This record gives sequence, structure tokens and C-alpha cells, in this order.
Amino acid sequence: MGLWGRSRIIPQSNRLLFTLYCNFYPTRSGERENPSHFGEILALNRVRRIYLDELGEAAEASLGVGVVKLVIEVEDTAPELARRLIQQTKQQVTDEAAKRDLINLIETIKVTRERENPYLYMSG
Repeated sequence: MGLWGRSRIIPQSNRLLFTLYCNFYPTRSGERENPSHFGEILALNRVRRIYLDELGEAAEASLGVGVVKLVIEVEDTAPELARRLIQQTKQQVTDEAAKRDLINLIETIKVTRERENPYLYMSG
């Protein structure tokens, strides 16, 4: 589970317009009934729960959703997903700094997962 927040400032007045939190879950069943952490925040109307397995086909082509999915991907398919995301980044991202940063992020997730199970990534 990850809690991500975003705020917007109204430029003319420098006042906070809103804060929206997105909470990502692999599946709807992965959500806790009584969350011990962030319980007060999760009860707010400004919290949106996003279930990655319910995003549909449009999300399959999304590079951003793919990177989030890589964090929770099952061990059998994580190595291939990482390779596909790196290839997709090379093809779709034109800004060289953004491309480098995104590939570094994917590689960091890959290395972290590799430490959990070193046999997954031996071919890649």
C-alpha cells in the first residue's frame, strides 16, 4: 500500500486549493478493514483508493501504472515486466533526463526485488 498526496496552490492568492491522496492496492481484497497506519487520513473524503487489478486495458499501456505494478508484481512475472518497462521507456520517453531517471527507478525496483529472490533476474 502506498499513500501519495498532491496539493495545488492557487497562483493569485497562494492559498491551498485542495489535497488529494491516492492509495494504491494490488487488489480490492488487499485493503485492510481496520488500517492501523494513516487511519485518520484514509477516512477523509479526499482519499481515492486505486486497485491496480481493476484499471483495465488502458492501464496496461501506461508506463506510470506499469512502474507502480512492478512494485507488487508476482515473482514469476516481475523480471519480464521490468524488461518491458525499460524497453517502453526507451521508446516513449523523449526527454533524456526523464528517460534516465525512469530507467534508474525501474532498475532500483528490480535490484530491490532481486535481493528478495536473486534467481528471478539471472537471465536479464
